[in-house]
Amino acid sequence: DRSLKWEVQSEHYQIDFDKDTLKISFPKTDLSCYAKGDSSTIVNTKGVYFPFSKTWKGVGGRLNWDRTNLSSDTVWAELSSYAITLQNSKFSADSVLFNHRSFFEKAILGKLDEQLLSSRRGNKALFPKFTSYEKRWKISHIFNNIDFVGGVVVEGNHLLGFGDELTQATLRFKRNDTVFITLRSRNFF
Repeated sequence: DRSLKWEVQSEHYQIDFDKDTLKISFPKTDLSCYAKGDSSTIVNTKGVYFPFSKTWKGVGGRLNWDRTNLSSDTVWAELSSYAITLQNSKFSADSVLFNHRSFFEKAILGKLDEQLLSSRRGNKALFPKFTSYEKRWKISHIFNNIDFVGGVVVEGNHLLGFGDELTQATLRFKRNDTVFITLRSRNFF
């Protein structure tokens, strides 16, 4: 397809034909997608390409948020196992470890969604998108004298808070280190 291209960055691979299945294994590579004037790369991954089904099954790797103007030293996701249908410019991965050094001391577990969109870079980027599994993350001083507790969605370079009916997200406003207003909602944008 002229509008979509997936590419590996390694010259090291092994071709196997097993039970009517052709597969090409890459022990270590970067996997990049180019579409709609946008690009995304999973660095330091390994995987198997199945040409007949046009799928990639990968293990490990790192996806940075650099196309959203967030530094790769500050924000990134570490993938475990994942699968991509290479006829699309999008994929999802469960059980990723997400790092955002501006808000969290350690990585948090959740789901990653990646999709390439034309003219959606920098502050307009909607992807990559990370959604935490846990809905009780605390971010002290998310703004001056404001603490946040809830689930976390990082959509492009925007941090969103979420909860549900049982576990609502909370903003606590402080004056002189004393909480004077508490807001609860399913979502904070």
